[in-house]
Amino acid sequence: MLTEYTLFIISMIIAAILMYTVGLLWFTDRVNRQVRGLFVSGIALWFWTVFSAFAMLVKDTPYYPFIYTIRIIFLSISPWCFLWFILELSGSTVLNFLPVRIICILIPFADSILLATNLIHHRIYAVYQYPIPIYGPDYIIHGVMAYSAMLFCVIFMFIYVIKNMKEKPIVLAQGLGFLLLTGVNIIYTAKIINFAHDIGPYTFFFMYILFAFSTHRSRLFNFRTHLLNSLFETNQNVMLMVDREGFISDINSAFAGVFPDFELKPKLTQVHELLDYFSSRAIWQLPNTLFDDIARKNFKGGEFAMDYGEGKQRSFSVSRQFAYSERPSYGYSIVIADISSYHSMINEINEQNQTLTSLKELAETASHAKSTFLANMSHEIRTPLNAIIGLGEMELQNELPAGTRENLRKMLGSGKVLLNIINDILDISKIESGRFELVPGEYNIPSLINDTVSMNIIRIGSKPITFKLDPDGNLPMRLWGDELRVRQILNNLLSNAFKYTREGQVEFKIGGIQEGDDYWLEASVSDSGIGIKEEDIGKLFTEYSQLDTRTNRYIEGTGLGLVICKNLAEMMNGTITVKSTYGTGSVFSVRIKQKIVDAIPLGKEGAENLRYLRFLEQGQDRRKRNLPRIRMPYARVLVVDDVDTNLDVARGMMAPYDLTIDCVASGPEAINLIQEEKNIYNALFMDHMMPGMDGIEAVKIIREIKSEYAKNIPIIALTANALVGNEDLFLRNGFQAFLPKPIDIIKLDSILNQWVRDKSKEKEQEPIQEKQEKPMPERGLFKTPLEGMDFYLGLKRFADNETTYAQVIKSYVDHTPPLLEKLKNHTDLAEYAVTAHGIKGSSYGICAEAIGKKAEELEAAAKSSDAEKVSAETAGFIASAEKLIAGLKALLPDTPAPEGKGRLPSPDKALLQKLLDADKNFDHTGMEKILAELDNYEYESNSDLIPWLKQQIEELEYDAIQDKLTALLG
Repeated sequence: MLTEYTLFIISMIIAAILMYTVGLLWFTDRVNRQVRGLFVSGIALWFWTVFSAFAMLVKDTPYYPFIYTIRIIFLSISPWCFLWFILELSGSTVLNFLPVRIICILIPFADSILLATNLIHHRIYAVYQYPIPIYGPDYIIHGVMAYSAMLFCVIFMFIYVIKNMKEKPIVLAQGLGFLLLTGVNIIYTAKIINFAHDIGPYTFFFMYILFAFSTHRSRLFNFRTHLLNSLFETNQNVMLMVDREGFISDINSAFAGVFPDFELKPKLTQVHELLDYFSSRAIWQLPNTLFDDIARKNFKGGEFAMDYGEGKQRSFSVSRQFAYSERPSYGYSIVIADISSYHSMINEINEQNQTLTSLKELAETASHAKSTFLANMSHEIRTPLNAIIGLGEMELQNELPAGTRENLRKMLGSGKVLLNIINDILDISKIESGRFELVPGEYNIPSLINDTVSMNIIRIGSKPITFKLDPDGNLPMRLWGDELRVRQILNNLLSNAFKYTREGQVEFKIGGIQEGDDYWLEASVSDSGIGIKEEDIGKLFTEYSQLDTRTNRYIEGTGLGLVICKNLAEMMNGTITVKSTYGTGSVFSVRIKQKIVDAIPLGKEGAENLRYLRFLEQGQDRRKRNLPRIRMPYARVLVVDDVDTNLDVARGMMAPYDLTIDCVASGPEAINLIQEEKNIYNALFMDHMMPGMDGIEAVKIIREIKSEYAKNIPIIALTANALVGNEDLFLRNGFQAFLPKPIDIIKLDSILNQWVRDKSKEKEQEPIQEKQEKPMPERGLFKTPLEGMDFYLGLKRFADNETTYAQVIKSYVDHTPPLLEKLKNHTDLAEYAVTAHGIKGSSYGICAEAIGKKAEELEAAAKSSDAEKVSAETAGFIASAEKLIAGLKALLPDTPAPEGKGRLPSPDKALLQKLLDADKNFDHTGMEKILAELDNYEYESNSDLIPWLKQQIEELEYDAIQDKLTALLG
């Protein structure tokens, strides 16, 4: 038999466990209303348990009624607390009504007042005795108030268990526990069984623990539940819960913000009503059956857009999730997400893509325009350069006074600098377009080094610079690679070193490393020049400009050279690097990959020969002047060009070959000659850009002529249009070869030997030297002023050489009248512009500035389709030009015949001594001036001395000259 003290201890332990459980529940989830209800129930149960224990200890004392009253008050409150909890647990909406909540509070409050005052009126309990008091006459009032809560708890628990038993079997234990609690309490209160002690607190305790455990296990009121509920409520997407009957059971707060004009009542609005609303307002939907498919099992989601008026619309995506994947009929959730910003972003991206496409097309158009511009500019610049360089090289092949030769050489040098600039621009164009290709072949290393140094040593001029060449004796004799581009890289590095070095030293080292059949050719050029600032080194190979334009303003060049060299080196799997100290000098190093053809090394002796080679300032001139020309008197060629001066250049450069040369000025004339076959031509040299019919059109027509002769005649493109890809363009359109202007004598010789020469018809294989023509005598032809002519400027332009100037003026006088006739009878403004352009260039060329300026104005008027200006001013222009031509004609016949040289017994020893002194000081210019004075006479003795001195000076044989003159002067 348990004593009261033992029960007291057990009760206190139960109360402690109960208090711990209550605290644990509260701190686990203090927000959920179910937990709050269970927490309050636990507090009431704890007080009931504690005071029940104290009642056992004081049952035989006067304090018992007071303690029992407090105990019974907490007992009467507990059922209502449990009712509140069960209503929350079962999800009943009864508590949503204010009267119900008031009743649930007022009844236990009234019962508590009734029980507390029982000590006065004894209407509920007549006598307080342990364990069960004697009931008073109004006990039924307390019973109804207490057991009505218990009844409602049983009813709602029963409904909840029936609904959730299949999904949540734990609720069955909750229901059985509550029935056990209720049953035991009824048995104890009704005295069906007389217990020695009150077991109510114990049954309530076990029932409470069961509820706490099962509630926790079923996750009905934990933190995650509240978090998910919070996410549901605060989610910016619209979320709907649809039950098994198709009613929308719940929505989140986002719905009202997105669809404010649709009144949705949870558990009263069916989902099809909402879908009908969407369908009526939708601008578009994907798929077309979107709203019909939402409730179907195979629904995969979709999108729709709604009109909100005032030109506003919003786009939404729809997704669905079944509550139970195995049982679709049990309901589902719908998530509607606003994707308007996404569609706006897509539209913006599409607009940007359209803009980028437009910009790309504009860029391609600009690129095409650039290519067209480069083609036109290349042609426009190369055409006069062809005349300048071609005629200049022709003149240098003659015996000329030293001053004249020097002026011609300077003129050619300037022309070639300009040509190099054009080539740089065209190379960049090729590289940028991705159509630049290397053309590998076999080449000789010693020749490459010799030619490269010979080409650049002249840049020293009168500057106090020492040059050192250091070739490696282990260099292979022959390599395989693109010799032209290797030479271009080395030329650029050497020319830069000489250009940017005012005094000091330039050193050129070249060697390499063999790796199997590959050879890494390595070269470095160091100088003591101006150097490069540290911050500019990184820009050196990326910016198309000279870095220090203020310091380098007198140095020619585009600044493109190093950019091209870098690209060329990379195309050969190599690199180019630089080290520099500003104000001290620079070292450029290049490393490129080549193939070995002849592994025999250059050797020590070969390296020494290269190292101490006497580089010839006039080597290139001499090479061209002494170029062996094969006589081809059996051959006939046709040259087609719309510019008469270009025809003169071509005729003059081919003259040494004894060819028969016919010239015509247009494509149709060439076609007629080929069709007639009166003369059979061994080759046809065709210009490209000509008025009316261009060269490609003309060649196409020629190739369509039904004769083997027309189909097979070699046709060489002779044009200044040397833009990227044009060589391939010509070769694809019926041409056999490509000869760019200005014409290079060596290339011309190669083409003539390949396409015109016929060895079977040659009687003599030995080459002959070109015919020597004596220059026109220099006289004062231009002393008399002529209106419209600036003879002073003209003579300066032609280095004060009256003979050359007279020849150019004679060409102008001969060729301009037909052009004036074309202007007079023009039928097309485009043709008029081309003709005026030709007159403009030739007039400016002879310094007829007024005529040139007027021709330029008329050309511009024709290009702008100003027919009125052309018509009004052409006649006056032609009259002015004819007047000028008549004045020039009057000058030319007065040209006197050439005079002979005077005779002396022997060369003047004083002049020879000056020549010796100049030789000792390596004063090349002074030596040429003294030689020019000596060459003004013929000598009775030592007549071969002057030609010999010319040759030695030309070849810079200073030691031989010194030995000869020292011996001669004693």
